[in-house]
Amino acid sequence: MTRIIIDSASDYDRQEAAEKGIKVVPLTYTVDQKGYTDGVDLTSDQFFALLERTGAFSQTSQVSPQAAVDAMVEAREEGKKERGHAPELLCMTLSSALSGTFNSMELAAKMVDSEHIHVVDTRSATAGARILADEALRLANQGMPAAQIVRELENLRSRVRIFASLDTLEYLKRGGRIPATAAAVGDRAQLKPIISVDQKGAVGVLSATLGANRAVANVVKRFKECSFDSSYPVYSVYSYGTENVELLERKLAKEGVIATRRLQIGPVIGTHVGPGAAGVVFVEPKRD
Repeated sequence: MTRIIIDSASDYDRQEAAEKGIKVVPLTYTVDQKGYTDGVDLTSDQFFALLERTGAFSQTSQVSPQAAVDAMVEAREEGKKERGHAPELLCMTLSSALSGTFNSMELAAKMVDSEHIHVVDTRSATAGARILADEALRLANQGMPAAQIVRELENLRSRVRIFASLDTLEYLKRGGRIPATAAAVGDRAQLKPIISVDQKGAVGVLSATLGANRAVANVVKRFKECSFDSSYPVYSVYSYGTENVELLERKLAKEGVIATRRLQIGPVIGTHVGPGAAGVVFVEPKRD
């Protein structure tokens, strides 16, 4: 059976992932010159509280090739113990438009066993990557070969959508996503940006509105314009503080959509969106 490896920018809870047989490889980040391992050293709430308390900015680092090699070797050894032979590996990464982790994984695969290790760029992040990982696991449990799973994921990833409202433009500015002058004007006007992840895996600012209520309403409006495939989950996501995501869930419920589950954004993506973010992650229907 194919084993699944995913990086921590998917925000997959480690215990839940382990129970499913998914291996999570952590990215790292630095706050106020101190290094942390994503998903290990701080909870998401502790991370955002640290940013607010110190006023510092977090800097993230991609998965190193050595960390990727270690995860691949460990996954293969675990597979040997369970089934008597080394499994194929399917390694899924944060969008290559947002991180160099995809390149690290590809390099590691060549070092370990390029023939039986497949690396997939999810072109997504957080719960979007999780949807793809869960689909990969479902197909693997059915006995589908890794190469075929890759083709299925490459078709599915273009249908994964993320819309979110942010509480401030400051973190996008710090991450170099928007010019500092634009962020300053937007924050003075108390504008709340609406962002998405496009089909190439890049983050873009779609618009900005006055106030959290209008921002969340805009997210729901964009969700309704797309429609969704009910055979996949609809996740509500948030970073720090639940007021905005609760508002989002209420507005979705008025449209007859109950979020499958609420998931928290972790430090890697949280570095760029900041506290107060709220969004929806889903899969669009297949197009004829």
